[in-house]
Amino acid sequence: MDFGSRCKGWWQRANPLYSMNPMETLQIICNGEIRRVAPGTTVDALIRELRLDPAQVAVELDGRILARRELGHITLAADSRLELIRFVGGG
Repeated sequence: MDFGSRCKGWWQRANPLYSMNPMETLQIICNGEIRRVAPGTTVDALIRELRLDPAQVAVELDGRILARRELGHITLAADSRLELIRFVGGG
């Protein structure tokens, strides 16, 4: 078995949503792309799932800018529209 065969689908096994029935997930739009999340997923949980630092992300949910303190308390709903903007330093 070659390396490619061993690694094929590793991201599917690592993603907890992969084994979920699509009927048990919610469809949202995140940065213009359709994404499925588990019911009860908070904005903070999604940001962390995407391996982003919540302290470095600005969040707009359904046209409303969210305060950082709200991220762990707001649950995503079906058809939520989320925009995540990551701050990047440089010069």
